[in-house]
Amino acid sequence: MRINNLYLSYLPISPAEGQSAGETAGKDNAPASPVVGSSSHTLSPELLRLIGLAQSQPEVRPEVVEQARNNLAQGVYATPASAEQTAQAILNAAE
Repeated sequence: MRINNLYLSYLPISPAEGQSAGETAGKDNAPASPVVGSSSHTLSPELLRLIGLAQSQPEVRPEVVEQARNNLAQGVYATPASAEQTAQAILNAAE
């Protein structure tokens, strides 16, 4: 069974709301306060903590790029098994 979000409605978050949540997450793990003018919900402290952790990670992780570069240089991806795995991933992504 595949679960997707095709039938969910899009609920945009204004930049002020998203920024508020991220800023709050980094400050002493304090609970979220509702965004002014927002009556929909308040982010949980755990979600704010996770948002803060995600935002603290760099956009590009040099160690991951270096590992991929080494794998390419060593021919790790130039094998029939790797080609099969890539093809399966592409076919499964279309489902």
